[in-house]
Amino acid sequence: MLKVSGWLAILWLALVGSAVAGPPSLEAYSRLPAMDSVTLSPSGERYAFVGPDRGERKVIVRTAGGKALAMAPIGEVKIRGLRWAGEKRLLISTTKTYSPRNGGGLKYEMLNVLSFDVETGKQFWILAQGARSNGVLGQYRVYEQDGRWWGVYAASTVTRTRLGDSYDGSSPDLFRVDLETGAALKVGDGTEKDANSRGWLVDGAGKPLVKIDYDHTTWAWRITPADGGAVLASGVDPLADSWLVSLGRAPGLFVYQQRDADGVIRLREGSVAGGQATVILEDDGVSGLLTDPVGGLLRGYDPSGDLTRSVAFDPALQARLISVGKAFPGQSLRLESWSTDLSRLLLHASGGTESGVWWLIDLKANKAEELGWDYPDIGAEQVGPTRVVTWKAADGLAISGVLTLPVGREAKSLPIVVMPHGGPASRDTLDFDWMAQAFASRGYAVLQPNFRGSTGYGQAFEAAGHGEWGGKMQTDVSDGLKLLAAQGVVDPKRACVVGGSYGGYVALAGVTLQQGLYRCAVSYAGVSDLAALWKQNARRYGGGDSASGRDFLSTIGSGSDLKARSPIAFADRADAPVLLIHGTDDTVVTFEQSATMEKALKAAGKPVQLVRLPGEDHWRSRAETRAVLLTAAVAFVEANNPPR
Repeated sequence: MLKVSGWLAILWLALVGSAVAGPPSLEAYSRLPAMDSVTLSPSGERYAFVGPDRGERKVIVRTAGGKALAMAPIGEVKIRGLRWAGEKRLLISTTKTYSPRNGGGLKYEMLNVLSFDVETGKQFWILAQGARSNGVLGQYRVYEQDGRWWGVYAASTVTRTRLGDSYDGSSPDLFRVDLETGAALKVGDGTEKDANSRGWLVDGAGKPLVKIDYDHTTWAWRITPADGGAVLASGVDPLADSWLVSLGRAPGLFVYQQRDADGVIRLREGSVAGGQATVILEDDGVSGLLTDPVGGLLRGYDPSGDLTRSVAFDPALQARLISVGKAFPGQSLRLESWSTDLSRLLLHASGGTESGVWWLIDLKANKAEELGWDYPDIGAEQVGPTRVVTWKAADGLAISGVLTLPVGREAKSLPIVVMPHGGPASRDTLDFDWMAQAFASRGYAVLQPNFRGSTGYGQAFEAAGHGEWGGKMQTDVSDGLKLLAAQGVVDPKRACVVGGSYGGYVALAGVTLQQGLYRCAVSYAGVSDLAALWKQNARRYGGGDSASGRDFLSTIGSGSDLKARSPIAFADRADAPVLLIHGTDDTVVTFEQSATMEKALKAAGKPVQLVRLPGEDHWRSRAETRAVLLTAAVAFVEANNPPR
């Protein structure tokens, strides 16, 4: 554990690296991060994270000085986050794939929370006893009262009968849980009408503050105090984008998002006492919010951008972040966790030559402590340089993307992997990307285009992608390839396309709806059949006229377009070999999307391979299957588009 006096010395530490010959193994990239979900205890004297220990993945707890306090093996459990309740109890959020009875074969990712005493090792599952649904449906607050720690969670109350289980209401109820014993008490009712859904905000003392009710018949929503009273905010929103977001910047305040008449979603801060709400942010300019882990008050946000620097609302804290940030030029620097008194900050740096490093900043002692790296086997000299490139689409719209170049090769006539992101309402940044860097380490230029429909460029840019699956969003990607070819950076005859989820759709469309662009296509968890995806969403979210259904069609296009924009309908036009990779437990894009595409390509006599990932979800959560995915994808690209 390195300790350096004077946090400006971070700059020197961040730039120091050891010379390593040759590229790292593919396993160095596909491993899950060596430090993940890192979080400080309220005092800042302890921190917890998920990482490997002697070949086994565990939840690990250490003191700020690096002394090991506790470890909990996690096996195959998928951990989604850690949260402290005081100094001795850690709440571990996990998910598992769940197929409910009478669910028609649909799968869901169900959340559960484990309460773990880091001093005694005792543990239990939150809301595991009593009448409730299979899982936690919301985590709202942890708080201390009379020296005891409590949590507020949402779950569906279940009435057991001889004919089966009956769920009370269409929205979950709120429960207060004793985090020492697991005893639970219902403190808030969900809605009673099937047409409604309800969300909550809970204050720092564990008391429900406000609630929002949304009517799926009239599309009307309203926010009221949790204990009743006058309407604080209301509107009509057919796309259900208006919702509670977080507590506000001071007690009694709350933040909600609302789609305005101009189509822009804005974050507003209101008061439980009533009065005019204040616009504080636009949703598209925010990639994340910074809220106190215990009290829940809003401290700041992470702005969208090619590089992200956390912004604090408190001027003194913001000044500290700016000062510390000077030691990290050209890198994203996010405030991930902090002590209650703000004397200790946990920061994560990524981008540039960093594969991701965690720092504990002690402002009182004027010290910086390097806690560890996300990918410790990848040295600074082995990180491919990245930069933002821009181009004009065929219709003149300005598009940008991230270009990663291989280390030690001239940027001239390089083979290229085009790697569109998923979403499509997402974006790629200059942060370290393990898959892009893996391909760059094998000699490829990698282009990650932020086509129209991507977030972070304004909501007009995102809306410009609506209805453009297989259309302008698709040609935005190939226009970027044309730019790099015109500049002589890449050889357009040596291009493959690799993508996941929506990016997998782009990969498949690139060799079916489009022609003559790519020597191969790799789709992992990708969409091949829009009509089938539409039917899946309609079944999952209650019919095609639901808010989710309307949002889906506004994004894809009219229903008659679904077949015309589906790669599976044009399998006989595929002009390059295709590799399909898909997890069997994918709840977002089902495995059948790849299985049926394989059948269609085989029936058309086209070269295709399908790699089945047993037990894997949509998010590549398991190290073993990430390794299979990356190894198969790189081998396929190298076979069809050799790097030299």
